[in-house]
Amino acid sequence: MSTQRPGRSAAVRLLVALLAAGASVAGAGATAVAGVGPLIITVSTTLSEDQQGPITIAADSITLDCAGHHVAGPGFVGIDLPHRTGAVVQNCRVSGFGRDFFIEGGSGNTLTGNIAWDTDEGIRLEGSSGNRITANAASGSRCHGIALYAWSTGNTIAQNTATGNACIGLVAVNSAGNTFAGNVADGNDEGLVGVNGSNTYVGNTVRNSIHNGFHLYGGSAGNMLVGNVSDANLVGFRLDGSANNTLRDNVATNSLQHGIWIADGSTGNVIRHNSASGNVIGIVASSASGNTFIQNTAAANKDDGIAIVDGTNVLLGNLATGNAHNGIHLYGGSAANVLSGNTAAGNSGGIVLENASGNTITGNLARQNGDIGFLAISDSNLWTNNAAEANGRGFVVVGSSNQLRGNSATQSRYDGFSVDNGASNNTIADNVARDNGFQGFSLYSAGPGNVVSANQATGNGMGFEVADSQSSLLLGNVASENRSNGFFVLFGSGTTLTGNTARENGGNGFLLAQTSGNTLSLNQATENLGDGYTLAPATSNLLTQNSATENAQVGFNVLLGSTGNTLDGNTGQENGFRDAQDANGPGDNQWTNNSFGTEALP
Repeated sequence: MSTQRPGRSAAVRLLVALLAAGASVAGAGATAVAGVGPLIITVSTTLSEDQQGPITIAADSITLDCAGHHVAGPGFVGIDLPHRTGAVVQNCRVSGFGRDFFIEGGSGNTLTGNIAWDTDEGIRLEGSSGNRITANAASGSRCHGIALYAWSTGNTIAQNTATGNACIGLVAVNSAGNTFAGNVADGNDEGLVGVNGSNTYVGNTVRNSIHNGFHLYGGSAGNMLVGNVSDANLVGFRLDGSANNTLRDNVATNSLQHGIWIADGSTGNVIRHNSASGNVIGIVASSASGNTFIQNTAAANKDDGIAIVDGTNVLLGNLATGNAHNGIHLYGGSAANVLSGNTAAGNSGGIVLENASGNTITGNLARQNGDIGFLAISDSNLWTNNAAEANGRGFVVVGSSNQLRGNSATQSRYDGFSVDNGASNNTIADNVARDNGFQGFSLYSAGPGNVVSANQATGNGMGFEVADSQSSLLLGNVASENRSNGFFVLFGSGTTLTGNTARENGGNGFLLAQTSGNTLSLNQATENLGDGYTLAPATSNLLTQNSATENAQVGFNVLLGSTGNTLDGNTGQENGFRDAQDANGPGDNQWTNNSFGTEALP
């Protein structure tokens, strides 16, 4: 073996190990001593001292081992692998160059155990494939720590650290098929970024980024983010204008804004089995449609657990628990979303729709939320087979043309189902309210056209209440074993009660107070502890073809001040005190074609 050194006037120092023909030991190496100026390596080499100036790897399948020595700039590239194949660079400490390590057009090379700092970019690959960048550290760069550009493909970037870089810790631009695994990015502007490519990100950790922890920009499609951790970044995981990516089993904690943010036209993404806690909003999609959120957990966030803003997406089997605001919140014009099998538990509000129309909410559970389990401040939504358990109120509708069918509300502190504040043309059908503190079903200051049909109210403070509401229809409902009245109409006018049953309630079966112009027909009141029907006082109402049997007090009881009412074709039998009585004068009310066993009528 021989070593050739140019004279001092040469532009570069050349270290060449020439193997004699037929040598018996292949790949024999050389040792380079300290020097100043460029160094070109053509054979496997170990540095014995620090190097002042750049190094170029000028042959394939060789190894440069810096043995922990420092390669110092200035210069454009610290250690350069131009169009190299199979080279290994290890244990080098490089600083002061424009790029500390650079692989251009190379393949199958390995950079491992190196340190890069005080540079524009720590490690950069361009148009390179199948390289392994492992266990390196890039810190304090004036831009990126580790960067892949120009359709670099099939590279493995693993177990590296990128700390305190002014731009991005690790980034892939216009590059695809690369794997980023087990890297740590701490204190960069952004942690780990993909732009216009399809790559795999597995088991990486990003902390303390000024902006985003993980960020896929426009044109990024088909990326896989699996088992990554974001902690204390501005935003944990963010997708902008990105399509058909998968985020699975990731963790986003303590973000200053959102844990996971799907934004600005991102579509076709699958967000599955991720955890977001301690953020402002746990998981949010804004101006993004066609995404699917499956079995994610949003817990103990400072605002909403999961939020959809101005988009159309699918939420399946997610858990939102212990969030300071709502568990799941759709607002800002969100439409045609599907929410199925989700659970909102222990939040301030459970599942809330606000200015969101045409959504389908089915098979969800809202449990132990401080305020409302399910809230619709919206129009034309469908709520089916949902369960509200032990919330402040179960279901509240403040909107129009919503349908609530087959839902249940149990053990609410207040009402099970409530239609409020001018809400109109809603359908509340085939629902069950059980053991709620106040009313099972209530209409408070509701607008016209609401239909409440085929519901069951059992064990509540009161079964059904219509208060200060207009032109509602209660049809075929059952109120049983409630602590107070079965059906109560207070103030308002134009309510129709047809084919309802009040049975074994602690108060009256049907009570009308301070109300007029209502119609009660074909209803049944039986075995209530008060009256079957009470007007106290109420005017100009029609009661026709109703029955009162075995109530503890009076079957039909018209109290003083109730006038202008018509009672026609009703039946009263076996009531405790009387079947019918009227405390008003002759002609004040019309009693016709009724059948009573005992009566006291004027």
